Amino acid sequence: MIPGFRVTPWEVKGEKIDYERLLCDLRIKRIDFELRSAIREVLGEEHHLLERGVFFAHSSLDSFIEDLRKKRIRPYVFTGRGPSGPLHIGNLVPLMLAKWLQERLRAPLYLQVSDDEKYCLRPDLSFGEVRRWARDNIAELLALGFDEERTRVVWDTECSSWLYPASLMIAKRVRISELKDSTKLDDDSNPGILYYSLLQSLPALMLPLFADGSFRCVVPMAVDQHPLMLPSLLAARRMGLREPALVHSVFIPGIRGEPKMGTSNPKSAIFLSEPLESALMKLESSPCPSSELPPVIHYLRVLDSRSYGSVLSSYLESREEGCKLAKIRAKELIAHLLEEHAKRKREFLDRVDEFVLREPPFPRGAVDS
Repeated sequence: MIPGFRVTPWEVKGEKIDYERLLCDLRIKRIDFELRSAIREVLGEEHHLLERGVFFAHSSLDSFIEDLRKKRIRPYVFTGRGPSGPLHIGNLVPLMLAKWLQERLRAPLYLQVSDDEKYCLRPDLSFGEVRRWARDNIAELLALGFDEERTRVVWDTECSSWLYPASLMIAKRVRISELKDSTKLDDDSNPGILYYSLLQSLPALMLPLFADGSFRCVVPMAVDQHPLMLPSLLAARRMGLREPALVHSVFIPGIRGEPKMGTSNPKSAIFLSEPLESALMKLESSPCPSSELPPVIHYLRVLDSRSYGSVLSSYLESREEGCKLAKIRAKELIAHLLEEHAKRKREFLDRVDEFVLREPPFPRGAVDS
């Protein structure tokens, strides 16, 4: 095990991440060549985030793809965002795969925005602040280009009239000891955070529970979020439902080489809403270490579907020149991304309420039956 290594849904510590240890600790499986081949066969292509190993692990994705092959399920997609500040480029990873899955499957997509979680977790944020960030984040999410007709938002405190009663179906089937063990929370932890894992799990089961048992969910997310989805797996097993398919990504390093880019450490992140000059200065100042891939190469691995391979080859031939080339390419991509995203975000700032599911995506009476 790598010394000082620690990963929870709220904390990533250590100079390096021991992904092999995470596979073992979380009891998840690596996405292997056979599964990638099945994805290509069933979905018609493979997203570059799967091809390049950015999404490296899964739970039940193999059976989900087999169900698709045999047309046994009605798929839908679920992912989310905790609104404690603006989105950064590391947040894009699960959203990019969610968008692709929505397109390939022609499926509904549910985006959860967990203002309740961030209020309970962050003593420095007021309830009003997290709600303001929630509204802003929803506009940022919608600006990424999802299918508007098939995309809806589960804003936790705005959807609580149905979200909380429905979550009791999961709460009744999960033990506190299981939640504490998976999330690493203890008796000093805020109980709101503990219950939040049930709320995060609910969208992955809400349609098979309350609408039609043929629905099955696929959930792209960073690997640190797995413990918060464990209640959905436990409840599905105990209720005889198909488990949601969880697809886990690696972390995107911070601009100075931190193990994970994060909102709570603004110097580590390139935010979608920050001034272009600031973002370009961060990229230019990013290190080019001799012992490992520089952060800008990781960003191209995620964002550059076209020329990542050639830039990586240049870097492996000459680290100094390759790093310079990577920075040039990263600046081009991120400048375009930030400019286009800012334009699209403005279009959605006044449309947020159109997408919020204040009524459940299933008959209200289904929770009572």
